[in-house]
Amino acid sequence: MNKAEVTPDIEVPLHEFAHPSDFLAEFLIRRYGGEKYGASAKPAGPRVVFVGRGGYDEHDPANLPDPNVLETEATLAARDLGVRDLPELQPLLTYILMADRRGEGKKLLQFARVTERLYAVHSEQPWRVKRFAEVIFEAAIEYESSRPRQGIGLLVSTDVVS
Repeated sequence: MNKAEVTPDIEVPLHEFAHPSDFLAEFLIRRYGGEKYGASAKPAGPRVVFVGRGGYDEHDPANLPDPNVLETEATLAARDLGVRDLPELQPLLTYILMADRRGEGKKLLQFARVTERLYAVHSEQPWRVKRFAEVIFEAAIEYESSRPRQGIGLLVSTDVVS
């Protein structure tokens, strides 16, 4: 597994209607974007990376490499950072894509719905929701990194059930 550390000097402001894909994009940028956006980037210094409107935004056709492929802020960030195909990210990216673009995985107490409701309640303190989401993302990635490539993932199964 790429044990990338979260880069603290990358600021990732979220828009006022942040949802799970925004939180995952923010997490991916801070975890895998140090080389591109961190203090070691040229020119040196902290960076501000926008997720959603004006940044990684799947609603802007200019950001879509293939208009026939469903994208989210998180999949656009993962692609741009070169981590889109990491095996440990596949179940997480798939779940977030299905929740964001098709409304799946949003039943009571499922991650996507809980995250949206938490943000609605704690929009003045988004760090609370970010931290909740980060714990889930870290667990999902760690779980996927430590298991064989078959079986049921932590958030979503990528296998065919017979």
